[in-house]
Amino acid sequence: MFLVNPNFNCQVENCIKDKNGRFIVLDLKADDSHLILVNIYAPNDSAQQITFFKNLQDVLSPFSGEKIIIGVDFNCPLTSSDKLGGRPFHCKQKVIDEITKLSSLYSLSDVWREKLATNRLFHGEIRR
Repeated sequence: MFLVNPNFNCQVENCIKDKNGRFIVLDLKADDSHLILVNIYAPNDSAQQITFFKNLQDVLSPFSGEKIIIGVDFNCPLTSSDKLGGRPFHCKQKVIDEITKLSSLYSLSDVWREKLATNRLFHGEIRR
């Protein structure tokens, strides 16, 4: 689901939906530019995640030169600071590699990490 301010003057040029409901991609035209909004809910299973992120790389390829904003639930910690308890994060290294490749291919950066790199957020609580 995307919520957009009604005063934001844009037109949906294209909408791509995953048949399993795992992602939606909106190609928005606003004035003379395009903005690509992506919402992702990745599977939990590692094998499915690897396939999912490889497929997503292909889906996003037509938009490689555009501004892309992704809202995502990777269902996978990318670093040890993203995880508390359970199995170590490196157990999903192949999944992490696919997410890293996706980020690299489309020059994506994690705004949360850039703004609050030293903070951890779990269950609505910020820890320093």
